[in-house]
Amino acid sequence: MAVIIIFFLGLTGVYFIFQKKSPQVLSLSPIISNNTVFAVIDLFQNTVHFLDKEYKELGSVVVGQRKDMGFVDGSFAPNGYFYLLTEGNPSSDTPSDPSINIINPSTLKLVKKIKTDIAPANIAVAPNGKAYLTHNFEYTDNTGWAVSVLNTNTSRIVNQLKVPGAPYRPKVYGNNAYIPIMGGGERHFGNSNIIKIDSSDDSITPLLPNDFTEVPPSDFVVEGNKIFAEFRGNYQEKSKPLFQKGDQSWPHFITVIPTNDPYNMKVINTKIEGSIANDFVFSKSDNAVYLSYTLADDKKGQNGLVIIDSNGTIVNDLKIDDSDWNRNTVEVGDNLLIGNASKKSMLIFDKKAGKFSSEIVMDFTPNQIIYNFYE
Repeated sequence: MAVIIIFFLGLTGVYFIFQKKSPQVLSLSPIISNNTVFAVIDLFQNTVHFLDKEYKELGSVVVGQRKDMGFVDGSFAPNGYFYLLTEGNPSSDTPSDPSINIINPSTLKLVKKIKTDIAPANIAVAPNGKAYLTHNFEYTDNTGWAVSVLNTNTSRIVNQLKVPGAPYRPKVYGNNAYIPIMGGGERHFGNSNIIKIDSSDDSITPLLPNDFTEVPPSDFVVEGNKIFAEFRGNYQEKSKPLFQKGDQSWPHFITVIPTNDPYNMKVINTKIEGSIANDFVFSKSDNAVYLSYTLADDKKGQNGLVIIDSNGTIVNDLKIDDSDWNRNTVEVGDNLLIGNASKKSMLIFDKKAGKFSSEIVMDFTPNQIIYNFYE
């Protein structure tokens, strides 16, 4: 689970975290010719590598000069630019600022750096150009946590939202954003949930009953009127997902939750104890969910890929290898790309054949692979 850092800043300062530092509008002309299909973030070298459809490197951009700059997340936008979030390290001997870095993949140039008073954590960009940024920040008046809405066409923050819990990695379906939130703690806002942010007016709607879960899912996908969610915990009181207490093991569960009747969910025990889930991917082409995972250190770090059909039945559990770190999974056509940071490689899984077809070895570490949906 991510560590939540609470910053105690005044409410007025929060509302102007971006506006006071970048009052001008920067209109970005869309990139017409762009062969970039993937961005690969190497956290250890402060570098973003851009690849074409054949996985060949087109070039790279170094952001910052320190190896502990702290890349957080990134996303391509419909205008062709790449938006890289950095959390910075203000307490370091050589401090750096948290910021949004706008990169032109065609020229490999940093065209704009928007500094922020509080660190951005994760980003997702919708087809209409709206980007949703989560922050590890709670308002001091106990009214919620911060989510920012960025217009990628003008590079301006157009809205500051308060959500009822600590937000995690957002996802976009259509033009709407979906964000898991963590409730509880000293400033209690209720239990955890998955919220939907409507792109038309940025209104917020919880998708689950308030008493449904004490912890947010490690990852999830939304498909139609179902939510496929991954939890590490046990189930008590009306199938309520709860983390185990003390030194007990954490069983691994996958749930299929009907949004119109959440308590009538299907619970699947994968029997993968001590797993660290990495990514959930729903594939429309074969109507299945793919979940990559890494076992904890005491399980000797074995990686795997679970395949679940649309009804929530596990159809396969493939063991990948015994390397230490299987990072994230990206769907590209008939293939899945699975990054392996410890081996500096990407595995290619052929969905039609149901097997791994090849491995691409790199000379950099693929901590995060990001697909350009807007190429």
